[in-house]
Amino acid sequence: MKRLALLSPRQRQALFAALLMVLLLLPFLGIGQANIDVAANSCAYAALALGLNIVVGFTGLLDLGYAAFFAIGAYAYGILNSFQLHPHWNAAWAPLAAIGFVAKLGAGAAATVHFTFPFWLMLPASAVIAACFGMAFGAPTLRLKGTISLSSLSVSAKSCRSSRATGRRSPMAPRG
Repeated sequence: MKRLALLSPRQRQALFAALLMVLLLLPFLGIGQANIDVAANSCAYAALALGLNIVVGFTGLLDLGYAAFFAIGAYAYGILNSFQLHPHWNAAWAPLAAIGFVAKLGAGAAATVHFTFPFWLMLPASAVIAACFGMAFGAPTLRLKGTISLSSLSVSAKSCRSSRATGRRSPMAPRG
């Protein structure tokens, strides 16, 4: 990192552009699917680490809740490219089948749809889905005052402590 700081801003931009070009050309270099998977996982973990760095760096709090939205985006991609979701086939799916985004499974009235959306189309779509969930869950918390969340935590901790002292189990006490 110290060597990177010694570079001029122009040199850092050129280095970043070259690294980005290598990452974008990686699938076309014929290095194998396993190496591409390793690179994709490395980039995903780097994105998670950057998110943690931003959250801890700006607030000083260890908050891992943002990883849930990362997982929602991954789950959205997975569910739309697996055999988990099977709506019934009708004529409305035909245009998407013509371009290869869906496949018809079965025949007649029992036919269902299998989604086969391309990765590069689903990547931004999954990000939008995760962002929508983030806004839906995050917007209500912006209206809370700072002590409300702390007081709910202290009430739950107090009930756990009192249940140990009396021997009775509180409904808020952790199981285990």
